Amino acid sequence: MSANQTEPHPCTAGPCELGMHRAVIDGALDGVAAEVEIGFARYGRVDAPCIVVMGGISASRQVGDWWAAQVGPGKALDTRYYCVLGFDYLSALPVGWSGISPHDQAAALCALLDALKIERAHALVGASYGGAVALAFAERYRDRLDSALVLSMAARPSPMA
Repeated sequence: MSANQTEPHPCTAGPCELGMHRAVIDGALDGVAAEVEIGFARYGRVDAPCIVVMGGISASRQVGDWWAAQVGPGKALDTRYYCVLGFDYLSALPVGWSGISPHDQAAALCALLDALKIERAHALVGASYGGAVALAFAERYRDRLDSALVLSMAARPSPMA
């Protein structure tokens, strides 16, 4: 075990915590503040460095289900040494908003990190739409993350993407 790893925690197989958080965020497209609900799941050590995992548009907070090959003890996202956090994307359009953008999802994630008292994410892992959210988060909240891994996502929308 390297010097920066902590002892394994018994809660490594399934989510240690499933929850819902309410927050008020400003809509990126319209600038209108709205209350939103953010569902989340935490796996592994809640006191360990946090890795946020975001999949495509249909992904849920249950990253241990849809990415079981990567999340868990001894896997790439080792829940013995990291807190793996998944969250449900905003889906219900708040009153006064004309749409929901990746920047809105990033604001929701930032509000969730605040609520969970996570000052800084060790990494964001985003695939497809999750990659767009990771890029939006990195743009707006650069001081809140160490690194981002973006998979299967173009740097900007394109018909050829």
